[in-house]
Amino acid sequence: MYDDSILHTIKKMIGGDVESSEFDTDLIISINSAIATLYQIGIEALNAETGAGFTITGEAETWSDYLGNFKHVDMVKTYIYQRVRLIFDPPQNTVLISAIQDQMKENEWRIMVAAESENKTS
Repeated sequence: MYDDSILHTIKKMIGGDVESSEFDTDLIISINSAIATLYQIGIEALNAETGAGFTITGEAETWSDYLGNFKHVDMVKTYIYQRVRLIFDPPQNTVLISAIQDQMKENEWRIMVAAESENKTS
């Protein structure tokens, strides 16, 4: 139904059933938390149509609604997935948690650089 749905993408990435809505509220809150963090590093400015404070409320909001034509959408998807995973279904192994946190820090930096680069060229 919504191939580009933010909620569906994250559900798939965490291994959830896209058809089930049992944990949607928990996932939506976690996704919106990650989006708020990305806003602080400059992602919100990439799609002027969304305005400040973009959030999702269900399956209707898409990556293109959120990011417009941002060329590095997969980095953002990965970052949001990593944050949601650590909140929603954290690994039991502390070494794995640290590795995910390190990847998130690197992704934050790369996303920030990519956003600044795209903002300069547009």
